[in-house]
Amino acid sequence: MTNDANRNSYSGQGQKNTGDEPLDLGQSKYDFRSLVFPNDLGMDDNGHYMIININVPSDAKRTEAQGAFRDKITELPGEASKVDRLRFGQSGTISKNEGSYWNPFNLPEKAANLPGIQVGGNENAAYFALQRKTMRIAESIALHMPTPLVYNTHNAYEEISLTALGFKLGAAGLTAIASAVTAGIAGSVAKAIGAGEIVKTVTNAVGKTVSTASKIMQNPINPAVEILFSNTLVRQFTLEVMMAPRNERESISLHNIIKTLRFHAAPEIAGAMNLLGFELGAGLFWIPPAEFDITFFNKGVENMNILRMNTCVMERIEVDYSPTGVYSTFRNGHPVAVRLSLGLRELEPIHKKRILQGF
Repeated sequence: MTNDANRNSYSGQGQKNTGDEPLDLGQSKYDFRSLVFPNDLGMDDNGHYMIININVPSDAKRTEAQGAFRDKITELPGEASKVDRLRFGQSGTISKNEGSYWNPFNLPEKAANLPGIQVGGNENAAYFALQRKTMRIAESIALHMPTPLVYNTHNAYEEISLTALGFKLGAAGLTAIASAVTAGIAGSVAKAIGAGEIVKTVTNAVGKTVSTASKIMQNPINPAVEILFSNTLVRQFTLEVMMAPRNERESISLHNIIKTLRFHAAPEIAGAMNLLGFELGAGLFWIPPAEFDITFFNKGVENMNILRMNTCVMERIEVDYSPTGVYSTFRNGHPVAVRLSLGLRELEPIHKKRILQGF
C-alpha cells in the first residue's frame, strides 16, 4: 500500500452536518507519512484496514507541538482530533459562532478563549466541553484489521431503597418517632449534641431496631428498591493485531510501528516552566502522552458499516515477541511473529448524538 493509496482514503473536505449525518472525520487533506504493515496492506480483495492517527499535545492554537521532541514529528498546524471536530465543528476550534464561553472572571474576549471551555452553542458540542489542545501530526500507522473487534456500552444504575429514604413511613412518621424518643433525653445532653444530630441518630437507630425485629418475626420490611440511572461509562477497547513479517523491509516496519506507538503513548518530563512569575525547575511536570484517532477503511473510504471509534487515550501497550509459544527470530534478530495488543479508552461517553453520527 502506497502513501498515494492512503491519501485517497478521504479528502478531508467535510460535509454539512444535520445531526443525523456523520461528520467527515477521515484522513487529513494534507500530505502525510505512513508506517504500513504489511507492505501490500489493502491490496487484497477485501481491502479492509485501519489507520491510527496521532494527536500530540500542542499550544492553545494548535500551531506548535509541545515538548523537546518536535524533530521527531511532522507538524500539521491547525489539524484537530476527532473529538474536537465533533464538539466544535470541522475546525475543531471554539469560535464566536459556535457557542458561548465559560468566562467566570469576566476576562477580555481573547483571554476568555484561553481556558478552551465551551458551554452549549454548537449543535455537535457537548454541553460542557473541554478543548483537548492537541494537534494531529503527519505520521500515521496503517495496519490490517484487529481481531476481535468488540464494542461494549455500559450504563451504570443505582439501587435506591425508598424505605431507607423514609418514603414508606413518611416524613411525619419519622419525625414523630424521633420526637418521642428524644423527649426522654436530658436537656443538657440534647443541647450538647444538637437537635438535628439527635433526630438523625435516633432515626437510624430506630430504623435498624425495627428492621431487626421484623426479621426475627419472619416479616422483614420491604426495602422498596428502585433502579435509577446514574451514568454511562466511556467505552474501552482492546485491539490485537498479529504481525508476521515476510521480509526484512516488513521487519523494519514492524519495529518502527512498535517504537512509534510506545513513543507517543509515553509522557514527557517537562523542562523548566514559568508559572505566575515563578521559575519552576525541570522535572516537576509531565507533558501528557498523545491521543489517538483510529479509523477503519474499506477500499480507501471509511467503512461506515461498522461502529466508529472516537479519539482515545492509550492506557496499555502489550508486545508479545513469542506469540506462538516459541521465541524465534530471523538471522538479523527480528522476531518472526509479534502480537501487538493496545488497550484504549475513549475520551467521552456515547450519547444519542454520537450514535446518529456512527459511533
